This record gives sequence, structure tokens and C-alpha cells, in this order.
Amino acid sequence: MTETKLEVKKETSNEIQTVFSNETLDLIKNTVAPKSLTAKEFEMFIYQAKRTGLDPLSRQIYCIKSKDKVSIQATIDGFRLIAERTGDYQGQTPVMWCGDDGIW
Repeated sequence: MTETKLEVKKETSNEIQTVFSNETLDLIKNTVAPKSLTAKEFEMFIYQAKRTGLDPLSRQIYCIKSKDKVSIQATIDGFRLIAERTGDYQGQTPVMWCGDDGIW
């Protein structure tokens, strides 16, 4: 099995450019991209993934097609990565439950 490679090419202000190999593009097209995407819609999805530096194979960004409408959405993991890149993200608080007695 060949290892897929995502390489961050450059970072300028808020824009990150990611380079996908042709093999990785084929893998994205055949696994996580909707089968009904046109070539231009797929190109738009990859452009957005490259621009944001989010990885479709890591489920950080999705392309959703409904009828003739295409929507590209970052996932919570994608948003966490974006927050991490700012250097200000302090992580997540652990999950907490309240008992029947009302004590956390």
C-alpha cells in the first residue's frame, strides 16, 4: 500500500496551500468525494481543501452535493485544526456529567 502524502507548501497570512499528489487526488475522488460531482465541482472542492489546508481523507472537510447544489463544509476536526494554527487554542475541556444528586 502506498502512503498518501499531504505537504504544506506555503503559509501567507490566513491562507495555507496544500499539495495533493495525483495518487491522493484519485483516492479522494474515489472514496470521500460524492460520485455525482462534476470535474469542475471536484476541482472547486480540492481548491478549498488546499486553500484551507484541511484534509478530506482525515475528515476535516467535506463536499456535499444535493441535487444541483454543492456545499463544502469544515468539520469540527477541521475547525479544531484551524484554531490550533492560531496558537491561541487551549484545547478542549474534558466531558463532564452531572449525577442524579446534581453534583458534577
